[in-house]
Amino acid sequence: MTVMIRDTETAAAVSFIQKVFEEEEHLGFNDKASASFLSFLEEHGNDLSWLGAYLGDRLISVLGYDPETYHLSLLFTDRAHQRHGAAAALVKELIEQAEEEGIQRVSVNALEQAVPFYEKIGFEREGDGIIASDMKMRLMEYRTGERNLGRKVKVIIDHPYGSFHPFLPDVMYQCNFGYTEESLHHKDLQEAYVYGPEEPLEEFTGTVIAIIYHRDEERTRWIVSSATVFNEEAVRNAVLETEQDYEIRISWLKQK
Repeated sequence: MTVMIRDTETAAAVSFIQKVFEEEEHLGFNDKASASFLSFLEEHGNDLSWLGAYLGDRLISVLGYDPETYHLSLLFTDRAHQRHGAAAALVKELIEQAEEEGIQRVSVNALEQAVPFYEKIGFEREGDGIIASDMKMRLMEYRTGERNLGRKVKVIIDHPYGSFHPFLPDVMYQCNFGYTEESLHHKDLQEAYVYGPEEPLEEFTGTVIAIIYHRDEERTRWIVSSATVFNEEAVRNAVLETEQDYEIRISWLKQK
């Protein structure tokens, strides 16, 4: 089955979901879950951007996401076309768009029964499952930022090695810290640590060897070094003190 993926108007997407929801007897949700879902759709449908999968002129699957954070909020396929690849095609299109926009991750609160579907695409589980409106869900993420591992970048230092942290009393930077030069051309600065040199620097060019992800935050911090062979524990220890306010996860460059 060959489907065409394209942007879809909110009205068409919402109408499609309501029809699927009604025809499939609320998709097995109980009354509380159904009410919560329909309320979310009514209140936030216009805040989402929508992608649609079309078979000819027929809309067979839709995906709604937050255009700022790329959090996937809704994904529905009509019964006749489930397990035919339409939903997966929509999610993969969203990931490609996120990569083009420089978004560091795509996230979703997946229903427990949908976790294997997202894992097959490349999403990973984050933290424990939650229950909301009698629905079991799990936060999952596809870390698009990992494509930057191995990149050569220039870091402009604004917190040199040995300087004190501006908000954490008595905490000193064990790495030079700043932002990548390229990010000056974007609305958000890409922050970065420089691992290795134990002296204050003004700038540094090296390779992205790790990416620090903050739980429940969109931004990431890169770790840049001149060496692509390194001790992960030593690198982690160099940044942990200044990362103490965050729950973090680190993705590493594969070492040869």
